[in-house]
Amino acid sequence: MPQVADFEDYTYMGMTCNFANAYYYLGIILCFDADWIQYHGNPAYEGIYWESIFSNVACEEVATAAEAEACIDSLMNGSEDWYYYRFPLWGVVLRNTGIVATDGEIQPIDKINRGRSYLYRDLRARTMFCD
Repeated sequence: MPQVADFEDYTYMGMTCNFANAYYYLGIILCFDADWIQYHGNPAYEGIYWESIFSNVACEEVATAAEAEACIDSLMNGSEDWYYYRFPLWGVVLRNTGIVATDGEIQPIDKINRGRSYLYRDLRARTMFCD
């Protein structure tokens, strides 16, 4: 299984990207599922099919990219208890294409233009496997 995040593939990502408002933004904390980390590569679990290697945390959809970034930052600073059994990778801001109530209608990730979907922040150093 490739270790690529395809937000348009519900089964692989373990979440839907279904917007209620056109051109809104959705803050996501892209996370590996800790079970996958623990057992992947272990010969005793060889051949197990992982439906999704991700266990993501999603904010509410918002009107601006700044609000989506603020939600990601708030979650990373402990506004909610979501860390259990997750390994955060990236903060990602997804933007709707203008088509609502349909899964996978997100603009492509753009490295430069923040008016589209984009990688917001590298979160790999912010991990808590145990307290």
